[in-house]
Parts: sequence; C-alpha cells; structure tokens
Amino acid sequence: MRKIRTLFCCLLLSIVALEISSAQVAKLPTQWTKTAMKAEVPFPEYPRPQLRRNDWMCLNGTWDYAGGPHVASTQDPQQPIAFNGNVEQIRVPYCPESVLSGIERKQEINMWYRRSVEIPSSWNGKLVILHFDAVDHHATVFVNGQKVGTHAGGYDAFSINITPFLKAGTNILVVAAHDPNDGRTPSGKNGPRGDYTFTSGIWQTVWLEPVNKNYISNIRLTPELANSRLKVQVNAGTAKVSAVARVGKKAIATATGETGVAF
Repeated sequence: MRKIRTLFCCLLLSIVALEISSAQVAKLPTQWTKTAMKAEVPFPEYPRPQLRRNDWMCLNGTWDYAGGPHVASTQDPQQPIAFNGNVEQIRVPYCPESVLSGIERKQEINMWYRRSVEIPSSWNGKLVILHFDAVDHHATVFVNGQKVGTHAGGYDAFSINITPFLKAGTNILVVAAHDPNDGRTPSGKNGPRGDYTFTSGIWQTVWLEPVNKNYISNIRLTPELANSRLKVQVNAGTAKVSAVARVGKKAIATATGETGVAF
C-alpha cells in the first residue's frame, strides 16, 4: 500500500511540474527590454572602433520584411521580390526569432529585407561601401534591382562597394537571407529542438561609409614575441603605407611597406 501511495505522489508531482512548465512564458524580459523596444535606431553607435571614420550612415531600424516557407526562395536568387501583399516591418539588426524584431517567428528559412536610402551630396566623388557585420547564413544583396554581391557565413562581417549601382535620390536596398537551419551549416548551440533559439538573417549592424579611391579596408597586427617585433599588414588599395609606434606623444619606431604585405 505504501509503495502505491509513493508511486501516486510521484505521479502527481510529475503532473504538477509538467503543468507549471507548460504555463511558463518563453520570453525573458530584462530591465533593458523596454529601452531596446523604444529605441528609434537600435545600436546607433559606430560599429568599428578600431578603424573609425567620421563619415558614415547607420542603416539599423525599420525595414520592410517578408519571410517564411511560402515566400520566394532566398537560396541564390537572381532578382529581388516585389514585396507585394503581405509585407511586415522588422527592426534590424534583431533576428526574426527575437521579440525585439517585431516578428518573433522561428524557422523562417527565407528572409527578404528592403529599405530605401538617400546618399548625402557630400559623398559625391567617393566610393560608397555597404557593410554587414553579420547575416546568417547566406546573403544576397541587391541595389536598385541589381545583384551586387553575395556572402556565405553567419558569423563574419562582409562589405560591398555599391558605388556603380547608386543613383541620385532614393536608392532601394534589398537583402535576401537564407538560413535552412537543417544542421548542414555551423550553428553552435542553436537547434530546432534545443533551448537556444536560432539567430537567422540580419543580426548585426548594417551601415554605409564613404571612402577615397585608396583607403584602408583593414589592418592586421601580428606580434613576434621572440624578436620583440610587431608585424603590420595594411590593405589599402595601391597606396604605400607607414606605421608609427608611440609612447604618449613620442614616436619610438617607424616602418613603411607595401599594401597587402606584412612589414
């Protein structure tokens, strides 16, 4: 009799625990959630502090959005969709799985984004570079209906020179993001049956910057501890580059070299 009573109590506790678990809400708001929801432009700060330029334009904020299994495939599309019918609004750079995005849906797979942008007249004569700090997983980018570039990989940044595709006045930017979430691409802790939700589509800052014909696109610093040296590699078109090491305002070492080659 005691065994039956014990078994009954265990069963009852299991049912209660299951009901409590089912009643829990998946959302986990924090003290910052309301602030994030009210922000007109999410993450407005300059996104690349190690190579900062004064002129730039943040493209975070409200974009047109169409996603899910019933929209046109975003797997290597050759032209953008027309965004007719069921067009939603998404807050970039929050992923569509997030409540902060305004979408809050999983397994979208096909994600289309659209927004307009006007290039400042002060940028005339400059190259205009479009930066994506991360799009998961495969991105195809269109400017004014023309395909301008693609990128595969959900965790690394990429950039596209969109200058030849721009026009005076309003320009239309469309991004097609394809994330099958089928286990064939690196997904880290994410999983359809796990407790760590996928982060699909645009999930980091999108921005523009004007640059000269020869400009520094990136810098790589490699320490050589055994020789007490620092190797410098600067990618800057065809320009020659120089590096100066300072302690405070005092220059203690200088070096010059060719772009794209460590010196």
